[in-house]
Amino acid sequence: QEPHRFKTVFSHFLPEYIPDVGPTIVPGYVSPESMVVNMPSIIAQLNGLMSLVRYGISDCFVDDGMSLGFGTYPGNGNCLDDGSMQRASAFFSYIPEATTTAGLVQELNTLLCAGRLSQASQDKIVDAYDSYSPAYDEAGAKLRFAYQLVMSTPEFHTSTTVKEDTTKSRPGPSISSSDAGINDYKALIFLFLSGGVDSFSMLPPHTCEGDLYEKYVDIRGGLSNETDPGIALPKQNLLEIPTNNPEHVCSSVGLHQNLQFIDELYKREDAIFVTNIGLLQFPATKEDYRDTNVRLFAHNAMQLETMREDLEGEKYGTGVLGRIKDKLSEAGFSCNAYSIAGSQISLLGSPGVASSPIALSSNGMQKFIPQYEASWWTDGDLTPDLTPYILRLNNATAVDSSFMAETWSAKVSNAIHQHKKLYDDLEGDTVTANFKDASGRKSQLCKQLEMTTRLMATHESRNAERDFFHVGIGGWDLHSKVIEGLESRFDDVNHCLKAFVEEAEHLGLWNNTVLLQFSEFGRTLNPNSGPEGDGTGKGCDHAWGGNQFIIGGGLKGGQVLGQYPLDFTENGPLVLSRGRIIPTTPWDAIWSGVAPWMGVSAEDMDHVLPMKKNFDSSALFTKDMFFNL
Repeated sequence: QEPHRFKTVFSHFLPEYIPDVGPTIVPGYVSPESMVVNMPSIIAQLNGLMSLVRYGISDCFVDDGMSLGFGTYPGNGNCLDDGSMQRASAFFSYIPEATTTAGLVQELNTLLCAGRLSQASQDKIVDAYDSYSPAYDEAGAKLRFAYQLVMSTPEFHTSTTVKEDTTKSRPGPSISSSDAGINDYKALIFLFLSGGVDSFSMLPPHTCEGDLYEKYVDIRGGLSNETDPGIALPKQNLLEIPTNNPEHVCSSVGLHQNLQFIDELYKREDAIFVTNIGLLQFPATKEDYRDTNVRLFAHNAMQLETMREDLEGEKYGTGVLGRIKDKLSEAGFSCNAYSIAGSQISLLGSPGVASSPIALSSNGMQKFIPQYEASWWTDGDLTPDLTPYILRLNNATAVDSSFMAETWSAKVSNAIHQHKKLYDDLEGDTVTANFKDASGRKSQLCKQLEMTTRLMATHESRNAERDFFHVGIGGWDLHSKVIEGLESRFDDVNHCLKAFVEEAEHLGLWNNTVLLQFSEFGRTLNPNSGPEGDGTGKGCDHAWGGNQFIIGGGLKGGQVLGQYPLDFTENGPLVLSRGRIIPTTPWDAIWSGVAPWMGVSAEDMDHVLPMKKNFDSSALFTKDMFFNL
């Protein structure tokens, strides 16, 4: 986040983000930085701080082989919570001057909180300190205990003061939004391939009217196997699939040869393709497409708006999955939302309507403040379980207390309760499908989809009826070497989806699952001249319309919906410069079929899809078109 050191062109924060808990909900105040304050980051931060106090900068805080501390193994020493700091490269060495507990807490208040610690928090820490009786190393153990308590307060984590409301307590949230039954479980997975997939290499025309394949080869600069190669895929390298759609200009389309498993799903009617689809505010033409309320062809704008699906700003600060979840929660469904790809606006609903989305790491969940265990160390850790103390120090605050401190404390409380429930549910679960590739490695996408199946497997213990998942990977912005780049990336997608489907089938949930693939835009049909400008290593650039796949066990699959343009040149009514195609099917069409399947009523569809009213019903899909009912 330092100036000039952004790793990507995208900000860490959404400017319109309203925290899903805390006092900012009612007035609608935004707090962009709160977006990265989620369960994994809170648990990891507290684990790191407690490790620093107990063991210094070391590798000692470990959960199932995962180091939770700030250091690495120095080559010797034991991990003991006894003040010896045997494996630490550095550690706290403060010697207090105070002779009373209250004086000690005041000193720590000055050192760690710049004097902000409220009297109520100081009193709680004093009481905890005085009632704590370690088995040995009394002075050192109690000082380390006090450190950890002060570091758990909202005053330590925010630069504000806190005023507690002693008449209120902060309840632990339920993971699910109701206690409804579990007989009608459904899972919706939003797979986002960020960077802009060259989806006309994923699904080019094959056998079509008007010599469309030949036109495709021409605008792509020739076949990719010629001496001076273009980027059009030869027919012999494509998996030919029938469109099974008499209204489509093609009787068959070609699927990239590295997507063999999606071809298999299509043949067994568990996959649907949609051609020339994209983000649309209204049925756009060459004359009015610039009126679209988004910076077309820009990664960050198109990504965010694809996840929002609200170019007119009617449902400000929400995402399409979040609005679906809101309406289902209001209808009595037990709903949960999980992102395995960081905090994502796609899952955000209106603040306070439904349970908050939960961000999880694809590497699994780390234990919260694990206790050190060794067969030869019978005394165990000196520090007691800090959880009840942390919750007490982050209790409800008064109306005139700091908004920032209350938001932090509410998020901490939520994170601890959510973590305990999910950690217990996931502990000991097993996955039967092989998410590792031939080298024994799990890609980021495979890790995310594996975590998704693990959560799906716990739907009964969570009492969940509707689960929403956001997964995604980057690396699709192939301005150069697009042919080679897509081969490896489609290999990964193919393998990970195969393992995901196998595991969903093993769980008996495949027929209750739908996965939708999105990308912010397609890419130019016309290639660029490559990174050196000499035609080698050609790629393609930012465009608009593209092609999409949907997979699921309950689909009415084996069909290609949407439509290709009949002319890929600028003479065509839908093609801008360099083969940038104006989409003819809006994202709203997909959601018009999927949201009702999830249970959204007809009267709630305008809330879920505020741009739907801009399109004729003939441009939208229905549940009957997508699903076997």
